[in-house]
Parts: sequence; C-alpha cells; structure tokens
Amino acid sequence: MIRARIVAIGGAVVVLVAAMFFPVTTAYTEWFGARAVATVTRCEPGGKAPRCHGTWVDAGGRHRSGVIAGVTDGVGERVRIRTGPLGASAQAGLGWTSVIIVVVFGVALLAGFVVVARRFRRMRDAGEALLAGVAPGATVLIVDRERVWRPDGSTVAVLRPAPPSARVADARPAPRSGSDTGSGSDTGSGTQSGSGTHPPAHAGARPGPGPGEHPPAHAAGTRPQRGKSGAPLLDGVRWLWYNPPEGERLSVAYGPDGAVLFMINRIPTGWELPETAVLGPDGALRATIRRTVRHPAQLTLLDPEGARLGGITSTGSGATLLTLVDATGRRVGAVGRGRGRRVLVLEPGGAGLEPGGAAVEQGGAALERDGGVLRDAAVAFAVDLGRLSA
Repeated sequence: MIRARIVAIGGAVVVLVAAMFFPVTTAYTEWFGARAVATVTRCEPGGKAPRCHGTWVDAGGRHRSGVIAGVTDGVGERVRIRTGPLGASAQAGLGWTSVIIVVVFGVALLAGFVVVARRFRRMRDAGEALLAGVAPGATVLIVDRERVWRPDGSTVAVLRPAPPSARVADARPAPRSGSDTGSGSDTGSGTQSGSGTHPPAHAGARPGPGPGEHPPAHAAGTRPQRGKSGAPLLDGVRWLWYNPPEGERLSVAYGPDGAVLFMINRIPTGWELPETAVLGPDGALRATIRRTVRHPAQLTLLDPEGARLGGITSTGSGATLLTLVDATGRRVGAVGRGRGRRVLVLEPGGAGLEPGGAAVEQGGAALERDGGVLRDAAVAFAVDLGRLSA
C-alpha cells in the first residue's frame, strides 16, 4: 500500500514538473534572461526548421556559443537574444504565451484539486452522517488499518501484520478442470504457536493463489473485470494496490485478550480487480471479497464453495456510501468513509451477522471467535477499503 502511495505522489509530481518546465523556463528567459547580441555563425537542417548557431559575449565578458532558438537563417547577421536555463533565444512574444499556458494549466490543476477535495469531503460527510443516524439496535464499529473500536473509544480488535510463521505459501493451486479458477478450499495457513495467540496451522490447507489466479469461489462467480483504465500512471498505481508485497498481504485481527479473531489475506490478482480472503482463527477460508465491477464499485462476497453470501455496492450521490446486502439482496449494513477512518454500521437481525461461537468480550459490538461471517467480511472490507475500491 505504501508503494502505491509513493508512486502516485511521485508520478503526479513528475507529470506536473514535466508539464510546467518548458513554459516556465521560456517565460523566465524572455522576461528575466540576460541580454546579449549574437552573431549567427552557421545554420543546419534539423527537425521542422533549420537550427542556427551563434556566438555572443555575456554580461561578464565571457565568450559563449550555442544554438539560438527562434533563428532559422541569416548567417553573419547580428540578432538580439536573451539567455536562460535552456540556452539562448531570439524568440519574442513567447513570454506571454508561456504565461497563458502556465495560468491555464494552473487553473485546470486547481479545478481538479477542488473536484477531488469536494468528492473526498462528500465521502467523509457521508460517513459522519452514517455514524450520526444509527438505528436503534444496530452495531456500530469504527475501523482503520490498525484498530476496530466502538464509538465510545473502547477497542474491539487490533490488526497487526501476521508473524512470519503465518505467511501464505508461495506455491499455486492447480486449476480446476474446465475452469479458469484455482482449486482448493483455503487460501492461506498459519503455523501453530505454543501460546495460542498466533494464527494456528490449518490441517490440509492449500497454498494461496499466485498473481492472476483465484481461489475456488470463482466456480460460482464471474471472472472479475480487468483493472486497466487506459491511463498508464493510474493503471500502474492500481496494479501496486492490487498486488501488495508479501509482507503486507496477511493481517491478523486480535481480540482484547490477544486471541486471534480472524485473518485478512490480500490476494494478488495481477491486472484483474482485487480480492481479499477472510480466514478463520484456524486458517480456514471463511469468505472471499471480490471486486467484480470497477466503476461504480461492486463487490461480491462468496463462501469457500463459491456460493454467494452477499454483496457490496456503491450508493448515495457520487457513490459516497457502500451498502452491504445479504444473499437475498436485503440490506444488512453500510460502510462510510469518515475523517481518517471508516464507519461500519450493521443492522440488527441480518443473516450471517450474528455470532456462532464464544464471545471474546461482552457487549453488542464485540467480535466473537467463529462469529458471523458477513460481519467479519464487512470488517475486513472496511479495513481494506482503499485497495478494494481503488
């Protein structure tokens, strides 16, 4: 994830500097460049027009020579020039042209920034509104990449990178006959630790899929769309989001007592839209969150056998909210982007939201061991929201 942010910021800076360099240096040369009188010494064919060289004496009395921009003939003639970062230029009037280019580009850049800022503000406001309008009996969780907590600030779970013993294997599953999907019932495994606070081994667990391959849930789902948009820089950033390095793929959710609640496995998908697997404390696959439509964002939740558990769709003006539905299409929750966090609201009585095991701690918003699969998938989606919705 860090790589994607670095590339996005670095790429934007490179594009901005490259786009502005020539207009800015041209304007600087015409308005502030040192004045001199040059003698044209020779002209030679080059590009659309001949290139002429000349000699001149700079303000310090030193003899200079080089190409004179804006001169295409007149060997032996003397011309007035200005010198700047790109050399000598006899072109007049480009200063204002360059300023106009800079202003237009700056206005367009500012307008784009305002549009993006307003969109993020709408998304944040939608998340805060979701938090403020919770129905009685609903479960409210606030999530970031490191913690899950209640609105009162009490911690429900903490998320940490998986220890080396719990990493996903590098080998790839064999494809199913007559299908483009991977096989096997699990996407990752851990290694048993003596303390019980680390992800244990899962008997018979098969390794996770490699780039471009998919877990068995593909058997009943459609193959995701390609993630390419046609913009090389944006596509490159998306590729980095979709394919995190090995050290960032597997995260573990620990309860307040240190017990493993579930694990999140960010599966590399190459150029295809991303997907994330939710693993139980024993390392067994519980659900797959698969992005199936790039815009507006649509995701499908599948069980280990490929049956549909539910879905996530963009809703609201400008797709500011993401709605969670069960297998019947009934709304059971929503996710909103807050200020530096994600707000997850789970409605009462939703199938797959209720716990099926022992509670880690008392309270309606607690996460339980072997609890509701839809709920855990919703928490995993909120944690991995940036990648799954990029």
